[in-house]
Amino acid sequence: VDDDAAHLDIVSQVLAPLGFSLFTAQDGLSGLSMAEQCAPDLALLDISMPDMTGWEVARRVRAAPKLPNTKIVIVSANAHEFSPGGDEEALHDAFLIKPLEIQLLLDCVATTLSLDWTYEEPTPDAVLDTSFGNLVAMPSHARRHIDDLYRLGRIGHVRGIHSKLNELESADAATKPVAIHLRKLVANFDLKSYMQALEAMRNRA
Repeated sequence: VDDDAAHLDIVSQVLAPLGFSLFTAQDGLSGLSMAEQCAPDLALLDISMPDMTGWEVARRVRAAPKLPNTKIVIVSANAHEFSPGGDEEALHDAFLIKPLEIQLLLDCVATTLSLDWTYEEPTPDAVLDTSFGNLVAMPSHARRHIDDLYRLGRIGHVRGIHSKLNELESADAATKPVAIHLRKLVANFDLKSYMQALEAMRNRA
């Protein structure tokens, strides 16, 4: 539940391909009505919304007889509002800071719902050294894309990553092996390796 459509889109891009059934709303009342109908396992609630705060939505979810098992994660761009939650008196089970770092989001979802992620094993010909030490020396005119790819990875903007990778390949055909490898990491949601690869490339730039 978030009045920022772009934020809803980013979270959907990350969680829908992993098999989650997602229900979204852009205000508190709509979110509460939706929750009563679908009884979600997990609710991600933005704090600042036009009709009521995320805290008020959380309070009503906790009081709803039909939602006794719904876990609640509060999301806010204001770090001063941070409260870890998770204890018996708290309205929420966890807290995330915007802009969302996708690996933290996935870790939070796994912890809150007691999930264990399973990862597809890469085929031998798809395994590349994430340091890219022997893969390619990034040309100076293409290096400006590395920081953009890193920022997009932190917020999990999958469409933006693919668009930027296309731009990277257009800048220099020699970067195609890098783009192919990064696409595979994103497709497998191995964002940790994706970010490590970009960090290594930034250090080499």
